[in-house]
Amino acid sequence: MTMQKILIIGAGVAGRTLRSDLIKNGFSVAGFLDDKVNKLAGDGKILGKLADVNRVIKDNKITDIFFSIPSAPSSLIRSFVSSIKYPQVKISIIPRSFGIIAKETVSIADIKAVDILNLIGRQPVKQRFVEARKLLKIRLPLLQVQQVRSVPNW
Repeated sequence: MTMQKILIIGAGVAGRTLRSDLIKNGFSVAGFLDDKVNKLAGDGKILGKLADVNRVIKDNKITDIFFSIPSAPSSLIRSFVSSIKYPQVKISIIPRSFGIIAKETVSIADIKAVDILNLIGRQPVKQRFVEARKLLKIRLPLLQVQQVRSVPNW
């Protein structure tokens, strides 16, 4: 049996917490690819930029790639996936969702197979929750008053 050797794409919070969870569960993580090569990656090594993926796969005998940039646009995911020249390498992704982006940790359970929607997806909807909450606090009493006034008098 061949041991999995994992390459994590993205050394941000998602990538670093994923790496910790993988190591805690006995997986072998070769390191990260990140276009910001000066980024701190905890104890992990940044092995190069995203464009270096094929060299890193070959040099490190990578079996699995975990794309852990939840905020990445679909065009970046498409470009990255199509650049890989090793069809035997399994590619998985941390999906772009509010649940993933809002929490501060990522675990093995969050990893999904790359879906067609990851490749053709739309730009993420930027949600401004604090502003929305303030607006609702102001508008909700006004709506309640208007509803009371609009009740017919029988």
